[in-house]
Amino acid sequence: MDALRWKWWCCASLSLCLLAGCEGWSGTISLGKSDSQNEEDTELGLDDELLMSDAEPEEGVSGEERDGIATTAHSSRSGFEQKIENADAERLALNLNVGEKFPLVKSITQTVHQFGQGGDRRSQSKLDIMIVLTVLDHPKTGPNAGAYLFEVKYHKVKYDQNLLGQKLRFDSENTGAAVPPELQTYQRLIGNGFSFWLNADNQIGELVGFDEFLKRCLEGAASSNQVQASNLIANTTGSEGLANFVDDSIGLLPPTAIRMGDTWSMDHQVLQPIAMKISSRYSLTSLDDTSAEISILGQIAPIASASTDGQNRPLNVVVEGGQVFGSCTIDRRSGLPIHSQVNQEITMRVKMADQPEFRQKKQSITTIRAFPQQNPTAQIQLEGISDAQGILQTSGKGTTQDVRQAGGQFDPEAGGTRQADYQGIDSAR
Repeated sequence: MDALRWKWWCCASLSLCLLAGCEGWSGTISLGKSDSQNEEDTELGLDDELLMSDAEPEEGVSGEERDGIATTAHSSRSGFEQKIENADAERLALNLNVGEKFPLVKSITQTVHQFGQGGDRRSQSKLDIMIVLTVLDHPKTGPNAGAYLFEVKYHKVKYDQNLLGQKLRFDSENTGAAVPPELQTYQRLIGNGFSFWLNADNQIGELVGFDEFLKRCLEGAASSNQVQASNLIANTTGSEGLANFVDDSIGLLPPTAIRMGDTWSMDHQVLQPIAMKISSRYSLTSLDDTSAEISILGQIAPIASASTDGQNRPLNVVVEGGQVFGSCTIDRRSGLPIHSQVNQEITMRVKMADQPEFRQKKQSITTIRAFPQQNPTAQIQLEGISDAQGILQTSGKGTTQDVRQAGGQFDPEAGGTRQADYQGIDSAR
């Protein structure tokens, strides 16, 4: 493959794995205990704080049908630690008020390996985005009863890319630097935004004002770059990128009340841009009055019909397999993710027109950090994002969160990232 085609493919592929979209997804959710946890029961002691002598045994299966998704919840008293045998089940859910706003930092580090006749070629990218979400509405009645209407506004963007030794960089805070044409769309994100409904089942509903948002981002872009820029916005910060944020944080909240050690699973299909099936299993591994920690483990598989779909296209990509693993820490007071990190590895076969087929491996780390305003005194250092104190005004309290620069730079050649330092949010470490 000539260098030009390789560069074009890498530019396209760097954005393909940034999403775990929910388009066309169907899922099954179940709760239960693992066999390994059952074996550990007798080795664990009792905690008086969690003992509830008047709790009733809970058995049986409950199910519901939501938007064509078959949902089944199982619960059992047996398994995991004896100390919570009689504890009441806990509900993990959003608890936000209209007018509240909170900052969110999403970081995506991605490495693409291509295995072919030319050897192992590697490209890397790192994207940091600071977003502020505002709760606009939470109706109790009507067609959107129980749903939340959020406003999304982008405040800071930082992007680094190393593609075959050629580096691209954009930092929205460095206003005097020239912006590469390929990255000018990121520049137009600043101060831009749209709104979306998050349904009562924590899935994205209607997007509000997204078309206008996209037009503003594409304004002034050359016609030859319109399609690429549109895909970049959609896959990293727009509708698909938003679905990725929800799936990796709010969307993994269990549909029913759960106990320590409970597990639940969800299967969903991603149809665009690469067809695949993701089967994820979640476990409640830590729970106290302030936070809950959920572990994530999943498998990625091809969709049977996808192998023959699109064979006449200039670029045909078929997933061979992969895995997903990570964790998410939930703030009990707000239901928001304090910290979520999801690692994804996918192996694919790629066929371009008039070129031999080659294999490719993509590794991505998506980190989401949200800072609920219920912790107004928290001092947080954000990796690569400088002081944003003016953005983080809390509603109705007249206070601000102290956000200070962590320093450190992302080096695409080193392949590493600097770990942000948190003060006041211990569970984010």
